[in-house]
Order: sequence, then C-alpha cells, then structure tokens
Amino acid sequence: MSGALFQRAVDVLEHRLILMRMRMFDWLHGPEPETPADRQREHERHRLRRAFPKIDIDGQGPLRK
Repeated sequence: MSGALFQRAVDVLEHRLILMRMRMFDWLHGPEPETPADRQREHERHRLRRAFPKIDIDGQGPLRK
C-alpha cells in the first residue's frame, strides 16, 4: 500500500516537473506558428457560430450581434 502511494507521489512530482519545463520552453521560444489546420479549424468554428448563433458551439457563449 505505501509503495503504491509513494509511486503516485513520484508520478505527481514528475508530472509537475515536466509541466514546469514545458512552460519554461514556451516562455523562451514563444508559441508554435499557426498551421493550415489551425486556420481551417478557426474558420469552421466561425462558420458554425454564425450558422447557429444561439448555440454555444465552443464554450464562448452564444454569438452576440
């Protein structure tokens, strides 16, 4: 039982260390450039929001005019 608890604690610490390193990397190098798939996804999201203005498509709330 204590071995499993210790392993879980090590996993949590390792996860936090990895997140910290990733944040530092992003801070130093900036965000990744936008890809064609990102632009297409944003275009489709915008089309859906215009087609269904009363429905919360992407968690930003209904479209307001």
